[in-house]
Amino acid sequence: MSEEKTTTEEEVQEKVQKTTQKEAPMNMGFGIDKDTKAGNNIKMLPPLKKEPTKRFPSGWSFPIAKLVNVIAKDKFETKNGETQVLQFIFRDAEGRQHIRTEWAQDPEEEKYMRNMNALNERVNHIYINYYGATPEGGIGKDANGFFEYFTALENAFKVNKDLHKIPVYLKLVYFNGNLDFPYAPNFIETVVKDKPCNLEVNLKYDKVVQTAPASISIPGIGAGQAGGDDDINFDNEYS
Repeated sequence: MSEEKTTTEEEVQEKVQKTTQKEAPMNMGFGIDKDTKAGNNIKMLPPLKKEPTKRFPSGWSFPIAKLVNVIAKDKFETKNGETQVLQFIFRDAEGRQHIRTEWAQDPEEEKYMRNMNALNERVNHIYINYYGATPEGGIGKDANGFFEYFTALENAFKVNKDLHKIPVYLKLVYFNGNLDFPYAPNFIETVVKDKPCNLEVNLKYDKVVQTAPASISIPGIGAGQAGGDDDINFDNEYS
């Protein structure tokens, strides 16, 4: 007969511990809380009033961002159906984002030409800021429809493949609770080292404090998926 092995008290205790202890669960990434990111479209800032500096001699500091994409869309969903839009997507070093949306206008509207002139002026203001002047032959003058026009503008902006590397000052003001560019220039300026920012704030017209809840139906404020260069490394200075 084989000799039976006796179990010591220490071995019994060790066995009990192994059977009662639970291994720490693997971190599967489950759960959301107040620190969980809820989206990419974090609002950019309006002008901030501070002491005058060399960069901002007026005492108004403006956010610094980069134009990461220009997108023409043929089918942009709205509460009234689909329409054509042109979107300028700006993003700063902190990940804050501003999407300026230019909308197709209704030719039957009484103010159609006024709205078109304002649209063209805003787009040309942005274009000249990057390229210095509008091409001699113009851009999109022979377009048949808004999508064709917006596509011509998108292509014109994308001629310079390094456009997304150029930092600019942006002037954003409130319209019914939403931040956007003013109706007319000036609202964008290229950042130049040792050169002061020339953008201005006129409190008679420019609302820099939010006095109403944001509205999702304000023209110019559009949702959209940002694209372009995500590797933005530059100083977002407010001093």
